[in-house]
Amino acid sequence: MLRTRFYLFLSVCSIFLLSCEKQATEKVLARYPADVKQVSVWVYPDGTIQKKIGWYFNGIMESVTPYKDGKPDGNYTRWTSHGDIAETGQYRNGLREGEWKE
Repeated sequence: MLRTRFYLFLSVCSIFLLSCEKQATEKVLARYPADVKQVSVWVYPDGTIQKKIGWYFNGIMESVTPYKDGKPDGNYTRWTSHGDIAETGQYRNGLREGEWKE
């Protein structure tokens, strides 16, 4: 019985902590003429950009660029309009770094 109450307490605490975590929301910056997303960014409530996403006119994701401190930072990926990987690479502090594959 005590163990069950303990697990219930942990579950409630976990739900509370997850709800307090700041969540990023998507903001659409540009649209194609048919009102389809062209460029969007995921932004935290404080205005910090989490990632930038490019979209093809058919709704397929074109590219994902992660951000840190307002600059591209992390693994970049670009896809073809059919969904195949077209380019990959790494950004560090806003600059391309290392080997990029196309």
